Amino acid sequence: MSAPSSDQITRRDALARLGTGAAALGAASLSDGCGLLGRRPNVILFLADDLGSNDLGCFGAPDLITPHIDGLAKRSLKFTQAYVTAPACTPSRTSLLTGRHFPRALDAGDGLVSEETTIAEMLGRVGYRTACFGKWHLGGKKGMLPGDQGFDEFLGHRVG
Repeated sequence: MSAPSSDQITRRDALARLGTGAAALGAASLSDGCGLLGRRPNVILFLADDLGSNDLGCFGAPDLITPHIDGLAKRSLKFTQAYVTAPACTPSRTSLLTGRHFPRALDAGDGLVSEETTIAEMLGRVGYRTACFGKWHLGGKKGMLPGDQGFDEFLGHRVG
């Protein structure tokens, strides 16, 4: 596999930039008219299993009514060229939260390696409160649970 060209960044770099960018936005005085003057932006990251690229109104679905998500998307940043790293939930979640290719961050099928840094941990370090709702599926052992991986709140299913 070739190295990224100068106009590309890795997933890990993108997550690191998101974390530090959020901190900078929170600390900076913004004057660009986006309504964030002196405030940190809220960060909401959706991962939905089995959701196709056109399964939301904001991405062109004429027959699926998703007004609340469409409203968030209208006022937010949308990733229009993001792809999953695997066709299963655990590897995809691992890559999304860590920015790493999943074989490097999963513990032999048990779950997310406790030493990995997640976006929740990065955001927590700069003062954000983090939460995960829904399905975890990243391990049920000590060190792999949502609270161990940087989430302040969790409500959902830890295992299948």
